[in-house]
Amino acid sequence: MSRVVNPFLVLLALGMGFLIGEAYLRIFPTPNIDQGQTGLYQAHPTRGFDYRPNLQRKRWESIDWKINAEGFRDDEHNKEKSRLRILALGDSYFAGHEVSFEDSFLAQLEQKLNVEIVKMGIGGYGTTQERMLWEEKGVQYQPDIVLLGVYLLNDVSDEAFFPAKYCLHNGNLIDCDLAEGTWPAQLLVVAAEHSLFARLTIHSVRNWLAPSTSQSEEREGLFRYANSAIALYQTTWKPWVAKGFQILQENIVDLDRSVTAHQGTLVVILIPAESQIYDWQWTEYVERFSLRAAEYDRFKVIQRLTAFLTEKEIRYIDLLPQLRQAGETDPDLHPGHWHWSVKANALVADIVEKYLRSHRLLHPQASVR
Repeated sequence: MSRVVNPFLVLLALGMGFLIGEAYLRIFPTPNIDQGQTGLYQAHPTRGFDYRPNLQRKRWESIDWKINAEGFRDDEHNKEKSRLRILALGDSYFAGHEVSFEDSFLAQLEQKLNVEIVKMGIGGYGTTQERMLWEEKGVQYQPDIVLLGVYLLNDVSDEAFFPAKYCLHNGNLIDCDLAEGTWPAQLLVVAAEHSLFARLTIHSVRNWLAPSTSQSEEREGLFRYANSAIALYQTTWKPWVAKGFQILQENIVDLDRSVTAHQGTLVVILIPAESQIYDWQWTEYVERFSLRAAEYDRFKVIQRLTAFLTEKEIRYIDLLPQLRQAGETDPDLHPGHWHWSVKANALVADIVEKYLRSHRLLHPQASVR
């Protein structure tokens, strides 16, 4: 004789489990949870969103974040320059996610070179927004060198689905497929604003199920990370991947022309994904999602982009070889939420410094091609 399950007891057990999980994360916070994102972003008429100016808070347990009056994680800068100036356009890697401002690679690079670096990294940006940011604000700083960070894992989908990939919800940047989804999805969004346990649950479940989720061709690219990597690594690209890659290329060419017209030099920095750096992570993807390894090439997208940049005579730094080499002995280059550790930021600062010095780009007369 089967027993009837008391729904009240089930709900009570779930509620108790939720409260225990929430209490644990409050007492023992994990670096995978960004506790300070709420209210960080604001709407922007052309770029969709940007950081809220003059904001101070702590993120990822104890990392101080300060946004300047221009809306960037940086010190204040005068428009008039008194020495060689570098301007950096990028996403969360350029904003220094998960490390202190002083430990970010751009801040370290600034100290190494003894130059001024205007840091315009904004988490969630792709090259379309970065090109707009250059046109709207960057050009006013008259930089000698412009560094453009390209993180192919999500930049391709950023371009393919701009401006519909990310939406704002009470100052939070979230996937539009959640914000515009059914009421349970929207309920999760609201819960994540107030609960660390809900936030971690959403993050874990979405990244586990994303590649196998039944989504239309138009929507599947909105799922981040694992799904983006799997789609990007396929030897035969789906239409949205090819579209995003084409837009990315066009943005780089347009930005290079504009920077050159303003007497500057563009240098593209290619940022590899964890699954390109660590062989074990790609093996885990293949096994978890039952992929046919012969149908995928992790390095095809970087090879195609470097070939394109070489053809267009656009300067670039490919971080993949040295990060792969470092990753063979140090598995903690990405210890937290996909971003670089302090050690990895220092390594990237060294790589960029050596490139700029060896190519003699730190001399003003070398900035005009």
